[in-house]
Amino acid sequence: MYADSMIKYNYYIENMPTHEIPEIDNEKVNKILMLTQNIKSLWGKSTADTTQLLNEINFDFAKCMNKIIFDKHMRNKGSELIAGSLKLPPE
Repeated sequence: MYADSMIKYNYYIENMPTHEIPEIDNEKVNKILMLTQNIKSLWGKSTADTTQLLNEINFDFAKCMNKIIFDKHMRNKGSELIAGSLKLPPE
């Protein structure tokens, strides 16, 4: 019953642009880098080794922000979505 709407919902969120979403701020990046130094396999390695991790974290952050934006838009204007309304399961 909800499967079609859930597929559309996840598709919309996955394909929303992420280039205008701000990245994680420097304070949080520094905290993440500090925590990575507690991982034995990353001890003494350069920051180049953590660049890929930070890119993934920023991408996941942008997708999460898009989900929040989409959910808010759905609550406010659910019947005005481009593809019609989505019938999602209860939270």
